[in-house]
Amino acid sequence: MTSNGYMGLGPPEVREGDTICSVPGCTYPLVIRPKSNNDSDEGKEHFEIIGACYVYGMMNGEVAKDPNVRDKMCRVVFE
Repeated sequence: MTSNGYMGLGPPEVREGDTICSVPGCTYPLVIRPKSNNDSDEGKEHFEIIGACYVYGMMNGEVAKDPNVRDKMCRVVFE
C-alpha cells in the first residue's frame, strides 16, 4: 500500500521507502529505489529500477489526474 492509499502488486524485492514511478510510454509503473551517488555526480539523484508493478488507479496515466499525487510529481531522467 502506498502512502497515498494506492494498492497493487509488485516484485518480491519491493520494500518500504521505494517509489512508484509512472513513466510515459511504459505499460506498467516502475518501482524505483534511491541509490547512493558518486562524488562525480553532485546534484543528481540516482535510482535503481526494482521492477514493474500493477497499482490500481495508477495504470495508463490515471495517477496524473489525482490532485494528491500531482503535487508530488517530479521529472526523472533515465540515462
